[in-house]
Amino acid sequence: MVAFLKKVPRFHGAFPHFINGATGEVVPFSRRDDGGDLVETALLLQGLICARQYCNGEDAGERLLRTLIQELVDEVAWCWYAPKPSKPLYWHWSPKHQWKMALPITGWSEGLLAYVLAAGARQHAIDDSVFHHGWAGNGALLNGNSYYGHILPVGRPFGGPLFLAHSSFCCLDPRRMLDRYCDYWEQNVAHAEIHHAHAMANPNQHVGYCAACWGLTSSHGPRKYVASAPDNDFGIVAPTAALSSFPYLPAAAEAALRHYLAVADGRLWAATVSSMRSLPMASGFRRAISP
Repeated sequence: MVAFLKKVPRFHGAFPHFINGATGEVVPFSRRDDGGDLVETALLLQGLICARQYCNGEDAGERLLRTLIQELVDEVAWCWYAPKPSKPLYWHWSPKHQWKMALPITGWSEGLLAYVLAAGARQHAIDDSVFHHGWAGNGALLNGNSYYGHILPVGRPFGGPLFLAHSSFCCLDPRRMLDRYCDYWEQNVAHAEIHHAHAMANPNQHVGYCAACWGLTSSHGPRKYVASAPDNDFGIVAPTAALSSFPYLPAAAEAALRHYLAVADGRLWAATVSSMRSLPMASGFRRAISP
């Protein structure tokens, strides 16, 4: 797989969002998104770095694997994606469309991982001003407000979709991350607690919400992909939200796991029989019913 990735077209070291799994050719994500995708590259690299650390044997195969992974990591020109001094990293670049996507990576979002990798890169690293002025907006990402009795250090009101506390931390340990803006462990615990409290308060009176059925995140719903959050709540509880929160709220996450396993023999369904017929094994659900 890693040898295959070495053959995939990259754009100043960054991978495209999608590739053809058979040929490695770029599959455009949208009309202008046909080049490098820095955040998706960061998500890929964190998995490869984890594999590199695990495969620490001295046989030829594992040594080669570590070498290939390190080359992929080192070849990302992070600084290229920060074309302006004291400005943010940019998500996309295309040889055809250049910077026309014009999407800066600013906080609080899953793009944090890209900044951590970019700041710590052995080659092509970014200056710290890119993080402080670009990502943090000179403090613009600060929050400090209380939601359901839990103070959220940074980010949008209520914290946004819960995947923001997950995606950058598959390999980053928030317990070891602290800067002038927040303690990242406190941030993620507060984010999870807000979601759990929202399900118990259930201000929109959605069917099924309770202490064991909680957590809103980006997922497919009955009609389309939606970024669910306490302030954008359509009644779609995606199991990944609570289950990925085991590090932060282990008891509440375990309660959710046991609840989901008990619902309709482990199957989660949409709210109505008609939607169930069109969406079997739906990833989001509002009410559990028997098939």
